[in-house]
Amino acid sequence: MRLILYFGLIMIAFLGSCDKSETLQKENDTPYMKLSSHDKYEQDIANDIKVKLNKREEISIIHVVNDKENIVIAFDLDHHHRFSLGKIEQEIINEFEKSYQNYQLTVSTDQKIISELQKLEKSIHEKTTSKKKISQQLKKIISLTKDEA
Repeated sequence: MRLILYFGLIMIAFLGSCDKSETLQKENDTPYMKLSSHDKYEQDIANDIKVKLNKREEISIIHVVNDKENIVIAFDLDHHHRFSLGKIEQEIINEFEKSYQNYQLTVSTDQKIISELQKLEKSIHEKTTSKKKISQQLKKIISLTKDEA
């Protein structure tokens, strides 16, 4: 009788751990918001970078905004990839510095930068900001990356 009970519990535990809904949801989710490619905002570069970064499985959140001079990339990694954060960050810098030599590239994994860039992306997506305000916000965000708080 005990053998049947143990076997039943093992089967329930095994079948309960085989939930594929989380992996299917991960495949369908995009960790970024596609920004307007309208002439007023000119976020084609940011969208291109997001598409390229989305192919990297270790990145869970991506935020990118650009203006005529700057590109700011903020991303977060899955928890188990945190140990190679420096290496991944350097790979991203090397990849995009070559592609976008005419822009000042800023890359960050700081949660404050991610939050600020997310707010800026949202205002661009909702079309509630101007090019001038985008540039001002990007300069503010860049200065935040240089602060050692």
